[in-house]
Amino acid sequence: MKYLISFITITAIFCCTAPETDSDICIDDMLERLDMEPYSGVIESECRNYLAWATYDGNDYFMWDNPCADIALHLWDCDKIDLCQDSTMNCQQIIADMTRQGIVGRSK
Repeated sequence: MKYLISFITITAIFCCTAPETDSDICIDDMLERLDMEPYSGVIESECRNYLAWATYDGNDYFMWDNPCADIALHLWDCDKIDLCQDSTMNCQQIIADMTRQGIVGRSK
């Protein structure tokens, strides 16, 4: 009986864990590529680079954010391709219509 209860408990734990979404995987990959740490909280007064996450047309995009400085505009997709590198119209359209999801990372 003790083994049955243990089996049911372990099964319930693994079955109730939410699977990672494509956005979760994209965010984790981007944090690793930019050597940033995950962030969930209030932006502190210190001058650090933060990674803002946004969505547009079902895709994930990322931009630098820094409360202390104006920084060059970058708009990365999940493959870390900078869509604003050539100042294309696509970059401007995405920025104008994207939905900001929040801050997902900060510099270490």
